Amino acid sequence: MKVDKCRVCEESQLFEILNYGKVVLADAFLDHTSEFDTEEKYPLALCICKNCSHLQIDEEINPEVLFRDYIYVTGVSDAVFKHAEHLYNSVTSLLQNPSGEVLKVYEPASNDGTILNVFKQKGCDVLGIEPATNIAKIANERSIPTINEFFSEKTAKKLLKDSGPADVCIARNVLAHVCELHSFVKGLGLVLKKNGIGIVEVPHALNMYKQLQYDQVFHEHISYFTVFVLQRLFEMHNLKIFHVEEISIHGGSVRIFFQKDEADREIRSSVERAIQEEKNLGLDSMDAWKEFAKKVSTQKGLLLKELEKIK
Repeated sequence: MKVDKCRVCEESQLFEILNYGKVVLADAFLDHTSEFDTEEKYPLALCICKNCSHLQIDEEINPEVLFRDYIYVTGVSDAVFKHAEHLYNSVTSLLQNPSGEVLKVYEPASNDGTILNVFKQKGCDVLGIEPATNIAKIANERSIPTINEFFSEKTAKKLLKDSGPADVCIARNVLAHVCELHSFVKGLGLVLKKNGIGIVEVPHALNMYKQLQYDQVFHEHISYFTVFVLQRLFEMHNLKIFHVEEISIHGGSVRIFFQKDEADREIRSSVERAIQEEKNLGLDSMDAWKEFAKKVSTQKGLLLKELEKIK
């Protein structure tokens, strides 16, 4: 389905940066070569909002098609286990829980429960929310309690009613996949305790720009975030980012820590530093992304020449 409104500011101001033509869905593997000719392809174009500079694609595939039967499993990577340990240490140092109370941790898009399992082993009370039926089943079989649902404002209200608010809510590598950003972010705020901590990890558009990662663009990745856009989005739901970390996973990601407006943690210098770096590169302007498109076109030409030479 074609989209003409920005998913953050909701203005009809999308400007096309790169057009990939019609592309098959990532990870939609076929059973036989005879299916090549009939495999469905969908339009794919990278756009930027002229109003708020949010980078996004202008196509939406039904999430039921993309995520109900999913093949990516978190637990296959050793790097993810180390990542989970580092995440736990970051969270607990910021949360400061001198009473030693059992922390309640929720994770939307929890996959097979690998991250939550680390928190569980540290004594936390954990709950996953995972839309992929096959993977939620794996998590539950591993004794990581997991609800088989898409996370949203509606899901968050049900969680509050059934399980109460959380000390920590983690959303790793999921926000970039979400069509209804406002429902998702509002839900994150709803499930947090007054002084709880939320964590969101997304591939960083800054690394995408600097390293010419145009291969990051596919139908699952709907949004490509900068910290300044995330800050705007979260402020729209009375949430504030108070700390930012750069992490190496998924080609270079950014991890933001956020809290409710009424929480009293100080806003760290890491937030302004991250935003300033993005703006120094001009990521809040169309000019920088037009330049990005030119570099992609140049690389495409060089690659085709090399392939022709090899042929």
